[in-house]
Amino acid sequence: MLFVSLYLINGTKNIIIQQNKSSEISELQLIGDGIFENVRTIAEASQRLYFMEIIEKLGAYQYDSKSEELVNDYNTLNKKLRNECLNYFNHEIENICFYFNNSTLSQNLRVAMVNEEVSELPWFKKTIDANGRLICAFHEDSMNYKKYLSFSRIIRTQGGIDVGIAVISMKEERILFPLQEHDTETVLVLNDEEIIYSNSNDTNKNELVHIIKDSAKNNESDQEICKNVIYKGKDSVLTVIPVTYTGLEDKLSVVSIRPYADILKRANQQSLKSILIIMGSFIIAISIISVFAWNFSSRINNFKVQMHRASRGQFDIAEHIGGEDEISYLYDDLGLMINSIEALISQVYEEQVQKEVLYSRQKEMEFSMLASQINPHFLYNTLETIRMKARVNGQEEIEDIVKMLAKIMRHNLQVMDKQVALKQELNMVESYLKIQTYRFEDRVTYSIHVNCNVDTIYTIPLILQPIVENAMVHGIEMKKGTGHIAIYIDRIDDTICIQVIDNGIGFSEDKLQDIKEHINSATDRIGSHIGLRNVNQRVKLLYGEEYGILIQSEPLVRTIVQITIPRG
Repeated sequence: MLFVSLYLINGTKNIIIQQNKSSEISELQLIGDGIFENVRTIAEASQRLYFMEIIEKLGAYQYDSKSEELVNDYNTLNKKLRNECLNYFNHEIENICFYFNNSTLSQNLRVAMVNEEVSELPWFKKTIDANGRLICAFHEDSMNYKKYLSFSRIIRTQGGIDVGIAVISMKEERILFPLQEHDTETVLVLNDEEIIYSNSNDTNKNELVHIIKDSAKNNESDQEICKNVIYKGKDSVLTVIPVTYTGLEDKLSVVSIRPYADILKRANQQSLKSILIIMGSFIIAISIISVFAWNFSSRINNFKVQMHRASRGQFDIAEHIGGEDEISYLYDDLGLMINSIEALISQVYEEQVQKEVLYSRQKEMEFSMLASQINPHFLYNTLETIRMKARVNGQEEIEDIVKMLAKIMRHNLQVMDKQVALKQELNMVESYLKIQTYRFEDRVTYSIHVNCNVDTIYTIPLILQPIVENAMVHGIEMKKGTGHIAIYIDRIDDTICIQVIDNGIGFSEDKLQDIKEHINSATDRIGSHIGLRNVNQRVKLLYGEEYGILIQSEPLVRTIVQITIPRG
């Protein structure tokens, strides 16, 4: 048994080593997936630039010196970039700069001139040769001279004419933060030739690049690599995870290098613990067996016979075994145990039946959850495609509706636990109301009255939209004639009062009382007005019992929902 145990310990040691390697691959894949999403986002942002007429004008139009028209066009470019790209991708994009071969322009944060020096830069030549594909490079920004991981591509008009090159710089923390969170020496490599970022100041870049190149020679399919190498004179484990994107001309890789001694040390520690436990168990077991075998061998044999009978299901054993020592006490306990076993068999059977029922219900819930899942980014990208198609076909109304719906979806996707500006919530609600006016045409109107500075007021996300949706569904949609929703935002001392007023069908006194009890209830109830209760409970949990929702209603006249939150 001892030799078998040692054999199993050695096998466990190898398993621990493989698990460490697999864990390293999994962690790097998570980092690589995050970088892939950033690249995909920047590629999407670069595609939007093809639809901006102002870029075409800046690339081809000849301006007069000190032209006021040029200043206005620069302002238009900045506004377009904010509305079409930066507001959507502000977490990923550091800066967007355009390189134009137009001597009448002036250089600023967004516009750079193509001179002889710029045209000879490797990344510039590579972008021209790529013929519209996305190029990745690590170079200095034209204004602040700080290096960023940047992506460039040629910008063409709808007629296929080249007007310039767009350079989109990725925010440095989008890469540095995941690398720094990883406890192994980890780097980001461009085209297996250049180390862009590293989480260690001791990285030997030349040696590591040489190792990566040798490893990539035999990896024609760009698969993940995990192999033993010599780094800084020590046996190490190299792990390479490629980050590939269809529209990207270049190759990014997440690489980690861990000394093999670190992995082996963990496995040896676990093996040593196992050996000590096994040795201790053998010594204790042999000592106890030796003492008790000599004193109780004969009575234990008799007890064993009765125990075997019980183990075979023969519960009709003799009532007494004789004697007044521990064995007799154990034998009496055996009788009690047999009675308990018979009771437990019945209990275990019932519990097994209940467990099977619970397991079946759990699987049904998991299936329902899987069936209801959907990729929100896929939906958003699909809506963006519909919007662009509508725009190309001149369907401005459809484009406006899809754009507002996409804005609402983007807002809901980015909602987290942190507070947001009240102005942002108002923008989302206004988009929702505009969609409703398209839907119901003249049957629905709305107005928003802001009597304080909502830019400096922050609150929990999704506090206003459920209230407005409730007013539409339960008030306006059931009303005959024109319905109106009015939103008032006022500051009263140190509190912010938000009122949503609709002239819908309202609620009877009994119904209103039931709604008030529901939104203030501490337990969940199945039914309507879940949004009102959700908002009320969140406000009270965050700000205190003195804040929350108040509801007033007059049947067939109007309904007022008031939200009170602290200013801050």
